[in-house]
Amino acid sequence: NQFGKPRLGVASSLAISIAAIAMTSCGGRGSGLGNPAKAQTNSPPAPERVEPWTTDRLVQADELAKIVSNPTAGNPLILYVGPAVLYRRGHIPGAKYVGPASELDGLNALKTAVQGVGKDTQIFVYCGCCPWNVCPNVRPAFTKLQELGFTNAKVLHLPNNMRQNWVNKGYPVEKEKQ
Repeated sequence: NQFGKPRLGVASSLAISIAAIAMTSCGGRGSGLGNPAKAQTNSPPAPERVEPWTTDRLVQADELAKIVSNPTAGNPLILYVGPAVLYRRGHIPGAKYVGPASELDGLNALKTAVQGVGKDTQIFVYCGCCPWNVCPNVRPAFTKLQELGFTNAKVLHLPNNMRQNWVNKGYPVEKEKQ
């Protein structure tokens, strides 16, 4: 242009706008774009999250679906630790509603749900409200079960959410009776 600056086309302007929105809505996290202010300071990358469980404490959706569908598999305790509205829409058959484990009421309900249960009982906790890496509920729930001494507690790995990783795959779903 006349001032010696390159002109941005519509596509370039749109890409810049999308990048700005992604940084704003994700707080710079997960977008791969980072915070532009921090990018100039050469700050070190964020440390990797240390999960409260080991890989043998994760169960994949297909594995739990087999257990739930098998009448001879015993009766594992399945605890839903997410929002009530999602539980009512559809949950794993036999799952007990606990409530969001990111809240004190949810953690207290979790303690109540496992009162009198043997410490070696097979327990599965899950949420599925949002992508696994940002779920506010599964980590506190699993941590609380560990603190309470449960040795056979596992977490259902739902990478995206309950709908994508369970419902859409045709695994069994139960809806709350109204």
